[in-house]
Amino acid sequence: MIRAVIFDLYGTLLIYGDMVRAWSAWIEDLASGLCQVGIILTPEELSHHCDGFFRGSCESFENLTVYETRIRNLALRLGADPSQAWCKGMATESMDRWQSFISLDPEALPLLQYLRSIGIKIGIISNFDHYPHVHKILRNCGLSPCVDAVVVSGEVGLKKPDPAIFRLALENLQTNSSDAVFIGDHPQEDFAGAESAGLQAILLQRDGVGLDRLHINYHKDLIGGLVRETDLLPYKKGIRSLADARAIFN
Repeated sequence: MIRAVIFDLYGTLLIYGDMVRAWSAWIEDLASGLCQVGIILTPEELSHHCDGFFRGSCESFENLTVYETRIRNLALRLGADPSQAWCKGMATESMDRWQSFISLDPEALPLLQYLRSIGIKIGIISNFDHYPHVHKILRNCGLSPCVDAVVVSGEVGLKKPDPAIFRLALENLQTNSSDAVFIGDHPQEDFAGAESAGLQAILLQRDGVGLDRLHINYHKDLIGGLVRETDLLPYKKGIRSLADARAIFN
């Protein structure tokens, strides 16, 4: 019986918009902020220094988040000595601008409300370096009241596809892996990661690309309880929308 559904956030409950413009805006904000600490670079010049900005592990510095620490490390490499207040302000400003190019899937809130109404617990796992931003977005989108557990990589020191981050979410939801479903849009981080932790995984691909190459037997894996065999037959190859996800649990 399915007792919990855990979602990825970005690309699943939230829909990416024009991310070329989003990352251009992010670079522009960083360039503008660096001027305040004496580093004068055009966005084009700065972009070369930002190659690999998010790659690799990063230990948070003192009371900074991982993202704030990455910003601090960038400024240090460029010759500045930024204050923690500057790092925090730069993180908030740049993330808020980047977020403006991302929207809540209109099916997200109705889906979460429906699942809660039939007694299913809701969790979110997100690979994100700046955890205060995730919690703020969930509040601003109106999702927080529907969510029982939120696990953010930058807050807990674990990242998908590590099975440990899925197990932590299950622990917070007080649910066994055999009673939980994970829905996400990334084949490795979400689908493979969830399966490696023993959850039943559903891959969301809104454009449908690659779904015909998946070998996912929902017919076998999700039978029982609220999920009936006949519900799952259309979704054996994956789902293309959150509306499809709701149909599984009707």
